Amino acid sequence: MSASHDESEQDKTRKRVWILTRHYPPDVGALSYRLKHLAETLAEDYEVTVLTAQPNRYEGATKAPAIERQENLTIRRISSVQLLQSRGKVGRLLTELLGALWMSLVALRHRGKMDIVFASTPPFFYGLPGLVVKRFGRRPLVLDLRDLWLDWAEETGLLRNPLLAGSMRFLERSIIRSADHLTLATEGFRDLLLERHGTDPACATVVFNGLDKVLIPEHVEPAAPRDEGAPLQVLYAGNLGPSQSLVGILGGMLASLEKWPALRITIIGDGAQRDELSGASHPRFKVLPHTSREELARMCRETDAFLLHLAALDVYRHTVPSKLFEYAAYERPILCGVSGEARKICERHAACFTFDSDDAASFASAMDRLCGGEPADNARMERADQTEILRASRAPIWRKVFASLS
Repeated sequence: MSASHDESEQDKTRKRVWILTRHYPPDVGALSYRLKHLAETLAEDYEVTVLTAQPNRYEGATKAPAIERQENLTIRRISSVQLLQSRGKVGRLLTELLGALWMSLVALRHRGKMDIVFASTPPFFYGLPGLVVKRFGRRPLVLDLRDLWLDWAEETGLLRNPLLAGSMRFLERSIIRSADHLTLATEGFRDLLLERHGTDPACATVVFNGLDKVLIPEHVEPAAPRDEGAPLQVLYAGNLGPSQSLVGILGGMLASLEKWPALRITIIGDGAQRDELSGASHPRFKVLPHTSREELARMCRETDAFLLHLAALDVYRHTVPSKLFEYAAYERPILCGVSGEARKICERHAACFTFDSDDAASFASAMDRLCGGEPADNARMERADQTEILRASRAPIWRKVFASLS
C-alpha cells in the first residue's frame, strides 16, 4: 500500500476541530497569537478549521483572504462591520453582539463538518457561537475563558442596569454550563468558576497565557552591570487601553523625567489611550505602533527593564497578563504594578520593583529604586529557575484536553 494512500486514510480518520474566535492573525495581540499556536498544534493530530472575523481589533487593520488553506488547517474569515463610527463602549458592545450572532449562524450552518468545537473569549459574546453549536448541533464544546469581562463591566460601572446585568449573567451561566470542558487563564478564574457554577474540577483546566514561541529567547545574557550615567531603557509592549491604565501612572511622571536623566521609556502598542500617550512630548519617551514579533523579540533582548501594569480593580487580582511570562523569560527587572496572582508569579520569576496600581507616587518610588541601582524588592525571596517559565508551554495541556474529548 502506498504512503500517499496511508496518508489519505489517516486524514479520513482525523477528528474535525472548529475554533470559533473574533481575533486571529493578521489581527495583532496576545489572543490572536495564542490561538494561532493552538490551531497549529491541533493540526498535527486533527483537521482544524478556524472561523474568525476579518482583522478588526485596531483602526487601520487591512482585509485578509476570506479562506486560507494550510496542511490540516483552514482559516475562514467572515465580514465584520463597525456598527457605529464611534469606537466608544456602546458602539463596540453592539458590534460585538451582532458579530457573535452572525458567527453563530455561520457556525450552525457548518455544524455537520464539526466533531469538536472550541470557542474563545474575549470578547464576551463570542462564547455564544459555541453555545449555539452545542445546543443545536450537539457537538462537544471546549470553552476558553481568558478574562472575567462581566465582573469588570460591573466593577467599572459600564453595566449599571440591573435587568441588563441579570440577562448577561444568565447568558454567561448558560455558556459556561453548556461546555464539556473549560480552559481558564488563571487559578483564580478556576476557583471562582468552580464556586459560582459548580463546575466539575476534572472539566476545568488552567492554561496559562504562557509564552509565544516567537518570543522564547534561545539564549538570554544576564543584564550587565550598568555604568553610572549609562542609559536605562524601560520597555512596555501590549494593549494601551483603560485596563492597562498607563496614562494615570506615566502622565505626571513625564513632567519630572529630568529627575532620572538616564531613563528612556518606550511604549509599543495600540488602544484607547494611545493618542493621549502619543501626545506627551519628551525626547526620552517614545510611543511606537505594533511591530512584528521578531522585532519585538529583538527589543526585549536589548531592554534593561520592563513595565507591567493593570488598573486598580478587584477583578484584576485574578488576571495574569500574557506579557508577564514574556518579560520574565528575558531575565530583566520588572516594574510591577499588578496584584494578586500576577504579582505572586512575577515575584517568583523576576526581579520586581513593585508599586501600587494606578498610584503615580508609588510608581515614581519604584522608578527611583530601579534607577538608583537598589536591590529588587524581592531580592531576598526564593526565586524559581528560568526554565520553569520557559516550560510554560500550552501545547501539551491542549493536547490532553482535546484527547479527553476524542
